[in-house]
Amino acid sequence: MPHTPETLIGEYRRHFDHAADQVRLVRSPYRICPLGAHVDHQLGLVTGMTIDAPIWLAYVPNDDGCVRLHSLEFSPPVEFDVRDIPAKNNSNWGNYARGAAWALNLHTPLRRGFDGLVAGSLPIGGLSSSAAVGIAYLLALEDVNGLTVSPLENVEFDRAIENGYVGLNNGILDPSMILLSQPQHLTALDCQSMQFDHIGSPLSDDDFDLVIVYSGAGRALVNSGYNQRVAECAAASAQLLLRADLHVEGTPRLRHVPEEVFQQHQHELASPLRKRAAHFFSENERA
Repeated sequence: MPHTPETLIGEYRRHFDHAADQVRLVRSPYRICPLGAHVDHQLGLVTGMTIDAPIWLAYVPNDDGCVRLHSLEFSPPVEFDVRDIPAKNNSNWGNYARGAAWALNLHTPLRRGFDGLVAGSLPIGGLSSSAAVGIAYLLALEDVNGLTVSPLENVEFDRAIENGYVGLNNGILDPSMILLSQPQHLTALDCQSMQFDHIGSPLSDDDFDLVIVYSGAGRALVNSGYNQRVAECAAASAQLLLRADLHVEGTPRLRHVPEEVFQQHQHELASPLRKRAAHFFSENERA
């Protein structure tokens, strides 16, 4: 349901005994991706923008190093110490909060926690609520610990939450759109160079609307076969590079493969690998 700062602070004070003027707010918007879906982990070209619906996090700093979280959508409450992060727990909704503290601790030791209430405004299902909530937790933890972090650094911290803690091998599309977008603009990002542009519309706001339709189907990417598809992209990259006698440092990505190499050797790939590579090159061209 939609929330305002006032209603959220009112809900917060039902759970925590803090004065209203002590409560701080983070607003982290959901995102859409018109072109470039599922090519970011292969260093492709993507586009996206945020929408006018966010995840809210209301919080008050504390000095005991604990994060205490309530949610308007999930239960029971979550509690952990930022100096001793528990392992991932898939039966508990607190993975992204724990993951945010885990990722930041790789950069600098955290000392302070917060008492927080998190609230979504749309059903879960395809608008990057996981990235939005991860970024909300990052921003709150950075605030209470006095850390100055750039948007691009937070893109990498959010990827660390997903890749290193949660175990999802995704790319940077979602946090980049949430952190880099501007109102009334489409953000175009090259996931290899990290160069991005904000593209304004030649039409006025009254000339068009963006319609987002909820299908009623939720999803969790960790359990969706997503990691398998990423692995198939890596396998396709490795095989195509081998056939062309090309070498790259680190993990091969489809962006490393010249398109003419794919066109020449695509029929030598097994069907799933060929489909993954074909999607990359066609979607990259569209973007």
